[in-house]
Amino acid sequence: MTRRRLLFRALLGLAGLYCLGLLLPVGYSVQRTVSVSRPPHVIWQMLMDVDGLPTWRRGLTRTERLPDQHGLPAWREYRGGDSLTVMVTEAQPPSRLVTATSSGRKPVEGSWVYDIATSPEGSTLTITEHGETDRPVLRLLAWTVLGHGRGIDRYVKDLAARLAVEKDRETALRD
Repeated sequence: MTRRRLLFRALLGLAGLYCLGLLLPVGYSVQRTVSVSRPPHVIWQMLMDVDGLPTWRRGLTRTERLPDQHGLPAWREYRGGDSLTVMVTEAQPPSRLVTATSSGRKPVEGSWVYDIATSPEGSTLTITEHGETDRPVLRLLAWTVLGHGRGIDRYVKDLAARLAVEKDRETALRD
């Protein structure tokens, strides 16, 4: 096969992937719910402790507080060479928190809604991510390979691990 044909087939394949991405919706929503044996105010404190986020979120190397936006907190999260700006858009302690995220480059932007309810075990935390992916190829990758739920799944796993450590530490102090 000639080099020209290979190049043509590669371009045709890329064009096909692009077209498939165009067929997928720009917006998406992902929701996860976790039950934890801690009261809502403890969950709220963890979510709002911006300086403490890197101690329990894998891959998050540091945070930087930004000036408040409309009287609500904002910060930048650093993960490797990338950064993400997070702004609180709604805060109803200790039951509801809504954050908006932006990378500044806009391939993916969205919001996370944290609903915390009292339960017999302690609390139920429901996190809903609403996002938009404007680039068709990224949309296709997110729907087929990466999965939209990857970030929220990692967040819930990290939160559960941190709460387990906190609970073990509290139990040890009581004994």
